[in-house]
This record gives sequence, structure tokens and C-alpha cells, in this order.
Amino acid sequence: PGLWIFIKEVFNVKISGKEDIRALTAMGIIAEIGHSDTGEEIVVFKESKTVIAEQFRALRTNMQFLLAGEDEKVILMTSSMSGEGKSFVALNLAVTLALSGEKVALLELDLRKPKISEALELKNSKGFTQYIIGQAELTEIIQPSGVVPSLHIMPSGAVPPNPSQLLSSKKLNELFDTLKKEYDYIVVDSAPVGLVTDAQLLSKYSDTVLY
Repeated sequence: PGLWIFIKEVFNVKISGKEDIRALTAMGIIAEIGHSDTGEEIVVFKESKTVIAEQFRALRTNMQFLLAGEDEKVILMTSSMSGEGKSFVALNLAVTLALSGEKVALLELDLRKPKISEALELKNSKGFTQYIIGQAELTEIIQPSGVVPSLHIMPSGAVPPNPSQLLSSKKLNELFDTLKKEYDYIVVDSAPVGLVTDAQLLSKYSDTVLY
């Protein structure tokens, strides 16, 4: 058994806990979110007492230390690969912030593989893509989430052939400046940084990046 455990550990290439991250990087750990087995996209509700709901509340509390400045409002969410829970965490973080009384905008800017509008059963025929090319106004694409009154969603819109080019548009400055005036927090769900450059393009508009 000892030999088997030793060989297994030698060939282990996965992160199995906070200790691995602390040993290999200098990155700060802001929260630990457990795996959800429910199959539900939203796991945080006003009266929920589950472990994962409490973990998201701890994440919300720790966000206050990262966004200490009055004008620091934009949270960018990314990951290495698709399927690692990035959109799940972005959605539940936005819900958690909204439940605390904050006015929150959740931007679905993973233009290649959008998931949030589908999870919330929102219309995605008109969204960010149409806004950035001048075919829609911001007021036309912001939708109530249907989950918490103070949470609004900006869907991705039609999947474009050139996502990186759209995210390089100077019109994004105008978008974030407008949203900062209307919302307490802006949560951005972006594409995996390990695969494409979309998250790097959006990082200049963010005040903190959660990975």
C-alpha cells in the first residue's frame, strides 16, 4: 500500500487542495467553493443554510477586502479550461451579492460558449454582440434576472465569428463607465484564459480577477 500511495502521488498532476496552491504559487486564496451535486445552476437562496451557500457568502465577504476603493466595482471571472465551473461561480457570486442588497450586473462575455442566459432561461437573441456593433442600445439588452430583483443580466447575444476583435472595441470603455454609475458590482463571466485571449482583453476593465 505504501508503494502504491507513493507512485500515485508522484504521478499526480491535479490540484487537490489549498495546500497545493500555496506550495506552488504566490496567489492569494479568497474562498474555497465545494462541488455541487444538485445539478441546479443556482445554489444560493435567501434562507439557504447549505455548506456551499455559506461558502459563497464567505466569498462575498472577502470580496470587500479586494474591492476596497469606492470606484472598484468590476469582478472578472476566468479559468484555465472550459467546464471548470467558471459560469456557475460567476452566477452564484452575483446572486449572493444581490441578496445582500447590492445592485448587480452580470455580463455574459464568454462569447464563444455562453451558458448563463440559457441557465436562467433568458432571451439571448439580442445582447452584447448587437450592442458593440451598434445594432442595439444598452437599455435594450439589460434584462432582469428573474432570480433577485436587484440582479440584472446582459446576455452575450449571437455568437460572433470574431469574439476577440469585438472585445478590443473602444466602446467597452463607454459600456463599463455607464454600468459603474448604475450598479454597485459588475460581475463579468469571460472565456477560459488558458484557451483564448478574451479574458486578457477584459482584464484592463476589471478591478480584480477571480481564477
